[in-house]
This record gives sequence, structure tokens and C-alpha cells, in this order.
Amino acid sequence: MTAIPNRGPESATATAKSSAPQWVRTSLLDDSEGNQFKAIFVKVPNVSDYIASGEEPALFAASDGNRMILVSGRGEVYLQSNLSANIRENKWPELKPVESNLTYFFDGKLYKVYKKGQPNIGWFSVKGVLLHKGEVFLSYSRKHGEACWNTGILKGLIIGDKIEFSDFWGNAECAKEDALEFNANQSGGAMVYIGADHVLFAEGDYRQTSLSQDSDSIFGKILSIEGLGSYQTTKILAKGLRNPQGMVKVQNEIFITDQGPIYNRPSGPKGGDEVNIYDLNVVGNSQDVNFGWPIASDGVLYDTNFRADASLYESHEKFGFTEPAIYYVPSIATSSITSVDFKVNGKEVLAIGALAGKSIHFVTKSGENKLEPVSNLDLKSSVRTVSKGPDGCILASLDTSVALICKVE
Repeated sequence: MTAIPNRGPESATATAKSSAPQWVRTSLLDDSEGNQFKAIFVKVPNVSDYIASGEEPALFAASDGNRMILVSGRGEVYLQSNLSANIRENKWPELKPVESNLTYFFDGKLYKVYKKGQPNIGWFSVKGVLLHKGEVFLSYSRKHGEACWNTGILKGLIIGDKIEFSDFWGNAECAKEDALEFNANQSGGAMVYIGADHVLFAEGDYRQTSLSQDSDSIFGKILSIEGLGSYQTTKILAKGLRNPQGMVKVQNEIFITDQGPIYNRPSGPKGGDEVNIYDLNVVGNSQDVNFGWPIASDGVLYDTNFRADASLYESHEKFGFTEPAIYYVPSIATSSITSVDFKVNGKEVLAIGALAGKSIHFVTKSGENKLEPVSNLDLKSSVRTVSKGPDGCILASLDTSVALICKVE
């Protein structure tokens, strides 16, 4: 670890314009166990504050080592290389938006859903971003057809200072906007790279809870998506998820964050956020790996009333489901998860972003299918994404800024 100093080509392209000044701030922070971290924060131009009502876009960042991609919920895209220099020199070069055809797939305006007795709610478009050796995978909630929603994936190629996106995966199944319960913020979107044109993808249930246990539905599932076009295959690997926003592969295990039911977006007094573990060595189908939602959960439903189709029994194992590796009550609103290259208190750790907790939570393996808390780092801002950056650091996207966070040894 480095020492720390005191849709297609024919579509129109779009480039965001910076309308707010960029600032850079360096801070020394202590986690809950007294471990020290250096953090370099940079304000992202032209991005409004994330508002809990969901009417403003969030920030999604990903790194493949020394390079970063940053995408706002409305589709502004930034690229930056040589992140190691930022760490060494305590600075951050100007963030400049890059040209892309992302607006071909959504026009940057936030979808609006109008429901009787509810305020107008704007749904985010971008749900997750994955960067791997010049390829970008971007998940986004999409409305296709009349009142029909699901989450799709785009694939982008970085060519110089431009990105060309095209469809990678989509499905015709609908979460119906006019259903009794519907929420496009509950759409999952986590992805992990497995190999060439092969990703694992986690689809949320759009608050249509019965679909998570339906083996014929894509909703509430971990999907294996491999290949392109007519040669592409989609396989359900696991079911029983609600709103999986983060996944990371560590050797043969996939760690999945699943945001539990909460009263107020993005936080509330009750929760049941989970981190689940899927073993890639498992052979079988969705009947074999079931994380339990909505039959088993440590959280409560929004209306708090018992429902036979969403019983939320506290025990998973008693009803034949896989117990979570760790859960959070009250909710911290788990977002993404990443492995890191440093140790905390001598333990190898994973880092979990928290929207409501406004922090990064470090956890470690403590036996088969179990995680235990190690410490948490308060950032005083909702943490949307975390990914492994250069030199043992963490790249994190916050409300209106992005940060490189490095443990001081």
C-alpha cells in the first residue's frame, strides 16, 4: 500500500456543461475504533443535492484501479485517469464531462409517477455503474410500454474521451406502475463482472413483493447474463431479494447488499438491511438459493400490518431460507459494497456504503456465511457507491461529491 503523506452511433451526443464551481477538500478522519483515514473530497459540477424525495439525481462512481467513471442520475458522465497522482499530490484535476450518447436511452428528465393520495415522485434513471478495462456497464430503471417498468443494462465502450453506449440486456416483464404498490426506487441495479460479456445482475422487486418468490419472474433475483444479442442467455441464480444495490465478488463468493423496508426514503426507524452471500460453486437454480424476502426479514412493512404474502418472519433458517450474513436494525439504508486492500484492526474487511447512516461500515468474515462489524467511518453525507480505488484506497460517491478515502498506516 502506498504511504499517505501529512442506444447507437447514429444518435445525437450530449455533453453536460459545468455550472457550479469545483472545490477540493482534504481531511483526516477517524473511524469508530480510532483508525485514521485521509479523504480527498471533490465537489462535482452541475449536480444538484440529492433530495430524499427522489426528485434530484444521485451520483454513481466506479473504478477499475487508477481510472474512475462518474455518472449522475440524470446521465452526466465524467471520466478521470491517474487517480494515484491525486492521492500523492493532495489535489484533484478539474472534472470535465465527456461526450456520450446516453441521452439516446433516456432524456435526462426524471420520470414522474402520479398516484392518488401521494405526492409526485420522481424516479431516478441510473441505478448502478460498473467499469472494467475500458468497458462500462450501466443499469437504469426504464419505462417501456404502458405503465411497465423494469431495470435494464447498457454497455459502453470508452473511445478516447467519448463513450458509446448500446443495449446489453433488457426484459419484457413488467412491474406495473398502476399496481396497488409500486416504487421504481426499489429497483436494485447491482452488477458484478464475471468475464467477457458476462455479468451478474440484481433486479429489485419495485415494491411488488410477491414477485421475489416467483421463480418465473426476474424481479427480486440475482441473474447471470452472458453473451450478446440472440446468443445471450439469462439464468436465475437466487431469489428472495428486495432492493439489492451492491454486489462484489471475492474469490468464489458474491456479497450482496439488500436494502430493507423503511418508513421514509432513504431512512427510517425500522429496517432489516441485509448483506447476503452467494457461493459461485453452488450448482442449481433459483429453488436452491433463497434469501427469504418477503417471507423472512428482520424489517417491517411500511404499513406494519401482517400480510400472508409478506409475513416477514424474523427467522430465515426456520422457513428454509438462507440467513443473512449480517443485518441492520434500525436501517442504515445499505447501498453498495466493495472489497478493500487494507486491514482494519488486523482484519481483512469489506466496505459497505450507507445512505441513511451517512458512513462507510467495515465488516469482516467470521465463519461460514457470517459477517461481523469492525468499525464505521462517518462521512456526514449519504454514501451512494463504494469501489476499490488505487493504492489501497476506496472511491466513494456522496450526495454531491466524490471522494478518495485512504487508510493511514
